[in-house]
Amino acid sequence: MKYFRFLLIGLLFLSLTACASEETSSSSFDAKAFTETLLQGDASSLYDKYEFTEELKDALGDSGLQLISVQLEALGDLEVIEEVKVTEAQGYTVYSVPCRHTYQNFDLVISIDQDGKIAGIVMGNYSNSEASDLTFLNNEEISFGDEYLINGTLTTPKIGGPFPYVILLSGSGPNDRDETIGPNKPLEDIANGLAKNGIASLRFDKRTYSYPIECAKDIYFTLEDEYIEDTIAAYNFISERDDVSAIYILGHSLGGQILPLVAQEIEVDGLIYLAAPARDFVDLLEEQINYLETVKESDLSQYKNEIARLKELDNLSEDDFLLGAYKTYWLDLLNYNQVEEAKNLDIPQLFLQGEEDYQVSMEDFAIWKENLPNATFKSYPGLTHIFTEGKREMGPNVYMNKAKVDDEVIEDIVDFINNLQ
Repeated sequence: MKYFRFLLIGLLFLSLTACASEETSSSSFDAKAFTETLLQGDASSLYDKYEFTEELKDALGDSGLQLISVQLEALGDLEVIEEVKVTEAQGYTVYSVPCRHTYQNFDLVISIDQDGKIAGIVMGNYSNSEASDLTFLNNEEISFGDEYLINGTLTTPKIGGPFPYVILLSGSGPNDRDETIGPNKPLEDIANGLAKNGIASLRFDKRTYSYPIECAKDIYFTLEDEYIEDTIAAYNFISERDDVSAIYILGHSLGGQILPLVAQEIEVDGLIYLAAPARDFVDLLEEQINYLETVKESDLSQYKNEIARLKELDNLSEDDFLLGAYKTYWLDLLNYNQVEEAKNLDIPQLFLQGEEDYQVSMEDFAIWKENLPNATFKSYPGLTHIFTEGKREMGPNVYMNKAKVDDEVIEDIVDFINNLQ
């Protein structure tokens, strides 16, 4: 579920579970009352007050709503629930409920099907936020893709051109285009910093964010569906422009791990890895869980049980669902060796790593460095998984502090690209 990110922020979960819940219905549905109970009341009572689709009930389980409520507490105190916005989409009535919290504002998006049953509950971008005054760039809302229409933001410098372009890929889970984590938006920070230095970029909402129901129902969903197809579509969109001098791809976390796969499909001028895992996913995930138990007073036994099942994939059936995905996805990810694939590439590669990152650690960075002697490497004392200032011992709480991606990180990305022009 997307909400796992507030308990285990940035873990490499695919998070299709909460994806599996995005629908709402009927003009009589009181979205504000539902939201208030979820955030401040007895969330478990909602099961008795409202009807849910069977798919959503299966995805949530007996304690899913209560878990969502608890995890959203990490966003701070609820200050106000604002005016509800209602739209129609793909046969569903969609209620967007803007919620203002002390640490992060967001829209609770509830989808209702034609039978009046709640089919989905996800956290979306806060719809009442004001745009920043960034006079040095242009932001353009764009869409691309065929089977799935993907929405994104094209950020270009106001003066000059043609420009090098960077396609920005977020990490695991149903991330929006900014990779919003608490009050932080690391991909937006990077896009703005690049534009300030004469470099354009394209960032986009992941398919799992925009089409949660479709993704969650697909038992054959793989990395190809999660990343590759839409990145190729983004590349084709940029390639048709007349202001492009070069194209690079930047990936954060799991988005960095899959970069060698993307580079096999399209011709890019370079790859930029931010906190990219080099180790086996199960080992990395197990390490993260063990670490979190030392910094949080939480029972993480359910995740340990799921990890144990991941180690016995051959015993699972195709429709077994664990840690937000089906067997096919995990087989695809666990059979993929990103380090070996990267060694076969003959394009420039840049690896950046925060030294206070507890999710993808300096051990991963060392593995990349040992195996790719011709690549460029830089690590940063005092920076976290999202390249903001923080301390490892703070655990997930570090992401609740509003901060910007460190300027030195953006400068190093800019230098890498400029040196190749």
